[in-house]
Amino acid sequence: MRILLHFYRWLLLGTGLIMLNACQVYHDTTARFNAYFLAKEKMLEVEAALLAAAPNDYGDILMVFPRIDSASGASQKTGLEYVIEKASLPIKFHERSKWVDDCYLLIGKARLYMGDFRNAATTFKYVNTNSPDPDARHTALVWLQRLFIEQDNSKDALYAAEYLSKDDNPINNDNARDFYLNMAHYYRLEQDLPRTSAYLEKALPFITNKEMRIKALFIIAQISQRLGKSEKAYEYYSQLTRSNPPYEILFLSQLNTAGAVNFADEDAVAKADKTLQSLLKDPKNTEYKDRILFEIGSFEVKRGRLQQGLEAYRQSLAATAKPQQKATTYLQMGKVYYERLQDYANAALYYDSASQVLPTSSPDYDAVKRQAGILGEFAEEQAKAAIAERLLRLYAMSDAERKKALEKEIADEKAAIDRQLKTAQQDASRSGVPALPANNFPGASGNSNTWYFYNVQTVANGKTAFARTWGNIPLADNWRLSDKVRDSQPDEIMRPTTANTAEKGKENRPQEADRYAAVKPMDKRLAEIPADEAEAKQVRLALAEALYQTGKMYFQMLEEPQKARANLERFVQLAPDHPKVPEALYTIIRLCSEQKDCQPDAYKRQLLEKYPESSYAQLLNKASGDKNEGAADADSFQAVADAAVVKAYAEAYELYRSGQYAQALDQFHQMEVRYPGNPLSEQISMLKILSRLALEPASVQAENDLKNFITAARRPELVEMAKAVLQKIEERKKP
Repeated sequence: MRILLHFYRWLLLGTGLIMLNACQVYHDTTARFNAYFLAKEKMLEVEAALLAAAPNDYGDILMVFPRIDSASGASQKTGLEYVIEKASLPIKFHERSKWVDDCYLLIGKARLYMGDFRNAATTFKYVNTNSPDPDARHTALVWLQRLFIEQDNSKDALYAAEYLSKDDNPINNDNARDFYLNMAHYYRLEQDLPRTSAYLEKALPFITNKEMRIKALFIIAQISQRLGKSEKAYEYYSQLTRSNPPYEILFLSQLNTAGAVNFADEDAVAKADKTLQSLLKDPKNTEYKDRILFEIGSFEVKRGRLQQGLEAYRQSLAATAKPQQKATTYLQMGKVYYERLQDYANAALYYDSASQVLPTSSPDYDAVKRQAGILGEFAEEQAKAAIAERLLRLYAMSDAERKKALEKEIADEKAAIDRQLKTAQQDASRSGVPALPANNFPGASGNSNTWYFYNVQTVANGKTAFARTWGNIPLADNWRLSDKVRDSQPDEIMRPTTANTAEKGKENRPQEADRYAAVKPMDKRLAEIPADEAEAKQVRLALAEALYQTGKMYFQMLEEPQKARANLERFVQLAPDHPKVPEALYTIIRLCSEQKDCQPDAYKRQLLEKYPESSYAQLLNKASGDKNEGAADADSFQAVADAAVVKAYAEAYELYRSGQYAQALDQFHQMEVRYPGNPLSEQISMLKILSRLALEPASVQAENDLKNFITAARRPELVEMAKAVLQKIEERKKP
């Protein structure tokens, strides 16, 4: 009996265990293959839809993930609510299931995509704290990190990454993929391209989704090309072309591969050239013609064929109406003129055009606008120097030589107009846009070496010729005039004033004589040349001052020390008694301390003997005295100058802080004169403006100075301060 009772006890225990296990299996199976399965499948659909709907700017490095906010998930609200509804069922009815943690994670992701960051964070933290499954805890941490990234919470995002990396439990492939992609996403938002690429490369072995893998490959290729790693870019673009990507990415991969070739390999260059021409001719690529022409231009520039590159860029401009593509092309042309051709006048024009097209929200806007201003100012001074050089050269000639030189000038300018008209007509025939009259082209001036718009007479002639041909239409920037013409109706441009429209059209047709209307005649050219030595002296002074200004700009803004020194040396030779000579001498000596081919002793003697009381002579003595052997080097010059500036700035700032604005203004002005190009120049300029505004709150000059400062300043915190002050001025003007 006792044995039988013992047997029944074991039977009941075994049955209970079997029933408990069956119950667990029931809960796990029901949770996984019913509600959880439906929620997970819907989440995959939602994520695919969000990824497909994300805007991709192929003109820039792509973003790894689209940004998440309440608006981004609005289009998928129904699907996300479905995920939350289904994922909540196992939590409510099968709380013993091992899939409950996964359901919580789905709910957290859905809340995150809906922009409900607070509840999403609570959900992920709950799983990370309470789940016995290390994989679930890791997943919660990875998505919590993504949430911090979307909140721009760098501190917690990096802390989550560090915490995850220190976990003793191994991380599975899915979590490793998401972690690496999160880090790539974070560094892409931070504009840290090398780290973005590095984390994407780490993620690649774990990415099984085809669309995401193609995107990762494309971003790595883009970054490699941007960083000048052509071989690596070529390798990844080649992988893409073999991965059957969407047509746009395939097209861009083929296009960008041409720019990533080894230009020392003639066969590779020839193959790339053939690829680009093939892409241009392919009817499927009609909508991408502007981009292809831009890449052809960049390809030619990299080959060293600058003029062919510039021509391709011009064709790209004619083929596009996209502001971003226009801005990119203008900027690239500006760089070619500035960096490769050192044609600062044309560089200024193209940088200015880029700044006009770029949206003010663009991260490059301030830098492009600033560079346009610098180059425009420099080009103006260069033009003044070129005018003076030309007049002095003609003054030194005999009458016969002068006449021959001027005849050649006139012939060259007419030939240039003929070439420009021919090019404009070709462009017009390609784009269907009417060509401007020949005498309206930049360069149709009395001096082929100067910028058209700096010659007042030529501009007046151009306006007259323009009105004669086109009528009195509103003024517009010539760079964008063709777009306005294309969008206008013919009767908006050519308005007849008589009943005989045909006769009026005939009168408006450019005549051969009008073509050269802006070319200055011989008598006017002769009248510009100095008549005697007194007039020649004034021209030399104008040349000297232009050389001084260009020398300073070469030194302070363009960072070209050799040219800075050459211009300042010429300035000292041409105008040895000019009040700016001490500053020029000191700058030359500083430049000589950094250049091996320069002998500064003669300049030192001139500064110390002729201007011993100047602040520059005192700075030179101090710099030399700081060296044991009495010879100052670049570091000592800089250290002495910086120390003097800091001391003077502290004194002037104290005057400003105590409300002695007139004295502070005077001190800041003296600092600009004594210490040009010093490290505190922008702070000094800002405080000068603020001092003037304190003295004259309604000062128009101060307001204009503030606007110029915003354009030219390089320090973002000062630019923001200037914008805030300007906004207050505008608010004060309102009734």
